[in-house]
Amino acid sequence: MPIQSIAEGATVTSKKKLSSSPAETITRSAVGAVMMLFIASSAQAGVTNSVAATVQPVTSQVSYSTAANIDPTASPPLKGQTFVAYDVTVTNVSGNAVNNIQFVGALYIRNNQSLETNSSESADLALGPVYDANGAPVTTCSKLASAPSSLTPTPPTGALIVSCSIGKLTAGSSRTLKLFFLAPPNRTGITDASQFREVARFYGVNSYSEGTSDTSTVPNDVTLWSAAWSIPTDNDQALCLYGENGDVCLGTTNPTYVKSALSKNGGTFLTGTNAYPGSVASGLYPFASSVSAPKSTNVNTTVEILLSPITPDPLASSGTTARECSVNDKLLTCYASALTIPSLDLTNVTVGGTQQYLTIVLRIAPTELKQGTKIDKVRVFYSDSTDPNQKGDEVVDCKNVSPNPGIAAPCWTSRQAYKNNASPAELRGVFEWIIIYVKNGGYKVL
Repeated sequence: MPIQSIAEGATVTSKKKLSSSPAETITRSAVGAVMMLFIASSAQAGVTNSVAATVQPVTSQVSYSTAANIDPTASPPLKGQTFVAYDVTVTNVSGNAVNNIQFVGALYIRNNQSLETNSSESADLALGPVYDANGAPVTTCSKLASAPSSLTPTPPTGALIVSCSIGKLTAGSSRTLKLFFLAPPNRTGITDASQFREVARFYGVNSYSEGTSDTSTVPNDVTLWSAAWSIPTDNDQALCLYGENGDVCLGTTNPTYVKSALSKNGGTFLTGTNAYPGSVASGLYPFASSVSAPKSTNVNTTVEILLSPITPDPLASSGTTARECSVNDKLLTCYASALTIPSLDLTNVTVGGTQQYLTIVLRIAPTELKQGTKIDKVRVFYSDSTDPNQKGDEVVDCKNVSPNPGIAAPCWTSRQAYKNNASPAELRGVFEWIIIYVKNGGYKVL
């Protein structure tokens, strides 16, 4: 089978010519993030390069999960689960129909500084929900107990092996999938997240059958692809200092920054442990936030939460958060939570006639409260901009909003000052707001 270049920086190698050395088998470009492409020959003798598949990560950076070993297909997922996701398109580029196409991949966790595979974190990986191009669930993907002999180089210990049955593709047709994988927890104790030492790496093969029906299971020639993506989905890849082309960085530059793929199954994403704030002396951030997307979420996308401090400044321009923080004078430091979920809008999403919302929780530690401060004197503002300097409009009690609370603007369903004997102990003295809204944006506690 001839070597053929399909994309800039891409190289194709026939399985019949594959080296036993992974370094010789997989060539990587220095541009962009994970994309492994696979190709297989046509069912018609003499025609090569018939089935091509592109695999591109939804985001090149994902936070570690704070929950593991729980069913990743649950809807909604367990609180604290984060996901690595890939867009897969399998295309029949020949002039003939190809039968019984199988997409097989290996996903594992690698420390790119030590050049070692993290087998324990790899074992925490799990196949989550899979969707087609229209966002409908796909049930033809599953975990394999072991890697097929066609998958070379041999996957490392602990790697998750998945197989998706594509079936038959007529000439020129394609099938698109979006695969979600549960990200592992940080079992190595790496705290210098800015170095992005650990990455998720994904590679694999396509195969097909020469039989005239989809039921034939005799595979023909398979080919391993490795290629760079032409347009990175975000700018985080530049921060992956130890990564190679195609790697998805694990961890973020800041413990107050959470990032994950978000499926239609929804999920709850949070900063810290269970979104508990703490004191700087204890090594915890004094402000925490979480967002819960319902299982009726109407789009597969990504989610980010970024917390930042707002220093009171009486000389700041009127209408800015720094000025408002100074004027209100209830907190030693004010805080912002920037929530970004591209393309998400739950305005017209109902289940059984019940409106669906994002649920946002904001919590601030007692160490940030000026003496004698009452929760009704601390104000929460919202702006559709995630800029922490944009104050926006005040978030009020949902009982005072009519009609359609939480649709035209966010409102809080609960505002609570926890007592000093509250349980769990992490909530003692904490101020908390629970907010509903149908879109993302920026929240400020002033």
